[in-house]
Amino acid sequence: MPKAAKNSPTQKATKPKTSAATMRAAAKAPRLASKSSPELQSAVESARSDTKAAAILKMLGRDNGATIKELAAATNWQEHSIRGLMSGNLKKKRGLLITHSVVDGIRRYHINQPGSGQ
Repeated sequence: MPKAAKNSPTQKATKPKTSAATMRAAAKAPRLASKSSPELQSAVESARSDTKAAAILKMLGRDNGATIKELAAATNWQEHSIRGLMSGNLKKKRGLLITHSVVDGIRRYHINQPGSGQ
């Protein structure tokens, strides 16, 4: 019985391995940023200015922050997508500190300094 060819469809495909360069870059990612920190400035400058994520980042950086409805209107995204961007990209990947405040039942989100009391 002949051996199966190396690229036969019966063999299992293996996952590509993560490169060492990718792992080093992930290890160097910022973990926590304050409003005046170089990490926040870098995040704002590195974000392409023509993306919806950059628009959200800019709106959250304002003194009064932004509501989910304001962010949704500015980006034409659904509210759960905005929450996902804030949680995954801004908080986890970029290490930004996002807080919220509730005034008259309206929740406003902000990029804040650690220990600012908000």
